[in-house]
Amino acid sequence: MRHIYITAQSCVAGMLLTEDICTEAGACLIPKGTYITETLEKKVKRFRLKPIQVEIYDDNIVVEEISGFEKDIKKREMSEELTQSYTEAKQEVKEVLDTINSGKSLDSRNVDHALVNIRKNVHDSFDVLKCIDSIRTVDEYTYAHCVNVSLLAMTLAKWLGCDAKSVEEIAKAGLLHDVGKAKVDTNILNKKGSLLPEELEEIQNHTTYGYRMIENMYDISKGIKMAVLMHHERTDGSGYPLGAKDDQIHQYAKVLAIADVYDAMTSDKVYSKRKSVFEVLKYMQDEMANQLDRIMLKVFIERIVCHYIGDYVMLNTGEIGELMHVNPLNPLKPIVKVQNVFVDLTYEKDVELSELLWDYSKYMYTDPR
Repeated sequence: MRHIYITAQSCVAGMLLTEDICTEAGACLIPKGTYITETLEKKVKRFRLKPIQVEIYDDNIVVEEISGFEKDIKKREMSEELTQSYTEAKQEVKEVLDTINSGKSLDSRNVDHALVNIRKNVHDSFDVLKCIDSIRTVDEYTYAHCVNVSLLAMTLAKWLGCDAKSVEEIAKAGLLHDVGKAKVDTNILNKKGSLLPEELEEIQNHTTYGYRMIENMYDISKGIKMAVLMHHERTDGSGYPLGAKDDQIHQYAKVLAIADVYDAMTSDKVYSKRKSVFEVLKYMQDEMANQLDRIMLKVFIERIVCHYIGDYVMLNTGEIGELMHVNPLNPLKPIVKVQNVFVDLTYEKDVELSELLWDYSKYMYTDPR
C-alpha cells in the first residue's frame, strides 16, 4: 500500500481517496474514502483541481508522486504562538472599532496593544505570509484586513530599507487605515450588489472620517495621519479623497496602498470572492502600474514571489510544477520544474502562474474597496 499525493489528472481507477476532492470553489466533488472507478476517473480529469491524496493497493498502478507536497503544506502552517498573536491582534482591532461604533473616542493604547501582539511572534516575512495565507472567514474580514495590511505594510517597509521608526509608524498606520469605516453604514459596506453613486461616495468618505478621528491626537504622528487619509490616492491622480499625484502622496500612504490592494483582492468578502496570489500580483503589475508607486510595487512583487520558491504551483495550462527560480526582471515569469523538466516562463508567452496549490480562490475580480 502506498499513501501519496498525485496530480488530479494522474488519477486512475483502483485508487482510494484519502481526502475530499473539491472544486476551485471549495465544493466537495468526491468524498474521501471513495474508490476511483473508470467513470470517476473521467469525472475528476474534467476538472482542474489541486493535487489529491490517495492510497494505492495495486502495485501494477504506476503514477508519478508529487514528493514533498505534504511537507510543504505543513511548512506553511502557523505555529500555536503565531496563531494566538494573530487572533489577539484581530480582537484588539475589533475592540477599537466597536468602541468607535459605540460613540466613544479612539484610544490609541488599544492600537498599541494590537501592534505588540502582531510583533510578538512574527519573526520574519515568512511568518507574515503564513498569516496572510491563513484561512479567513468572511465575517472577520474587517478586522483581519486591518491586521494583514499592517503586517504587509510593515514587511514592505523593511524590504524598502526604511528606518525602524518609519517601519513602526507604517505598521501602526496599517492598523488604523480603515478605522473610518466604523462611521460608514454596515449595510453599505457589506452590500452584495453594485453600489449606488451616493453609497460609493459614502464608502470613499472613510478615509476622511478616519483622518478626522485622529487629526488632533498628539500621540499619532503626522505621517500616520497622512497615511490614513491618503491610502486610496493613486499616483496618476485617479484616487481619493484629494486626487493627489506622485510626490503629493505621502510615502507611508504609498506603502499602505500596495498592502491594502493586495490583501483586499486575496480575501473573501461578502460581496466578492478572493483571487489567487499570482492573479492579484499580475493585476497589480499590469493594470495598476500607473496607480501604485512603481519602485515599491516591483520590490513587493519580486519578494512575494520569491517567498514561494520551492513550493508547488499550478500553471494556467493545468500543469503542476515546483517554483525553482525567480527572474528579477520579470518575477511573474519564473522557472518552474514540471515533471523534471525546467520550464522558463520568460520564453513561454502563453504560460503563466495560476495559483498556489493551497489557494482555493476562484478566478473572479475582487473589488478592493
